[in-house]
Amino acid sequence: MIRSQNLCDAIPTANAYVEPNILARVLSSPDLETSLHHIMALQYKATLAIVDEHNQEQGQDFLADGRAMSRAKAIAISSYELAHKADEALGGPIERRGHHCQPGCSFCCWLPVDVLAPEALAITTFLQENLEPPALVRMTQRITETEQMVFRLNSEECIRAEVPCPLLDLESGMCRAYSMRPHACRQYASFQRSACEKALGDPDAAVPTDFLSQTVYSRVMMGVVVALHKLGMDYHTLDLVSALRIALTEPEPAGRWFTGEGLFAPAWRSSREPGDIDPAENDLRTLRRLCERILLGSAILDACSQPFSTV
Repeated sequence: MIRSQNLCDAIPTANAYVEPNILARVLSSPDLETSLHHIMALQYKATLAIVDEHNQEQGQDFLADGRAMSRAKAIAISSYELAHKADEALGGPIERRGHHCQPGCSFCCWLPVDVLAPEALAITTFLQENLEPPALVRMTQRITETEQMVFRLNSEECIRAEVPCPLLDLESGMCRAYSMRPHACRQYASFQRSACEKALGDPDAAVPTDFLSQTVYSRVMMGVVVALHKLGMDYHTLDLVSALRIALTEPEPAGRWFTGEGLFAPAWRSSREPGDIDPAENDLRTLRRLCERILLGSAILDACSQPFSTV
């Protein structure tokens, strides 16, 4: 049983690193691409600040006391908050957009999911904090068994195999970690439930989704990727199932990730998919220069780093 699904339990602060008035000014540009560049820069700065806080706390045993897990969770939460606020500021309230997504509608939960390392660590922390020990053991076993089924499959093969996400409660159709779901799930909003149903098991099916949400979340997460790349940390796109198995079964996963260890390499999506999954090194350096130019040239961003309280 999940002990708590309260969003407030999972997110310790409402404003994180970006105050509402700053975000409003950033998004005031009449050009959408300019606004998207700015929110990427905001998340880039927030991620650097969180990692810096982790490094500044000297004399603490991060591997033993869970502080590294809290910092990883802070990166994920800050990105979700920023993306949600930017999405609503640019496109209006989510509930007014005509999405067909409802509790218990879980067709998208049979799709492979991409995550970044801090997202996998955030979900791991959520499961450890909210599942009773026997339930956590069962969940870890289910995740491990699911990984064994999909480990060598690319995305199209996963879709055809119709393997549900191990976080999905098959009886209720609800996610067991909904309040800490990753960006890929948050941005996937359908305008046609029947299309989702028809798409089950068909990698070529077309589902009308909210393109603005997908664009905003993707750009915010790129801010995380660019920051992690600058810091020499694993920034690669990961398969959710494999990443969760690693985070739940390996000792001190967050601490090892913060030190630059390639702990999540077996979960890299690029090892299973044809084509370019992760941004090229040159592109990441170009985006880093863009973020830094935006931050240097925009005085309004200088005030956006606020203390982030983690639990």
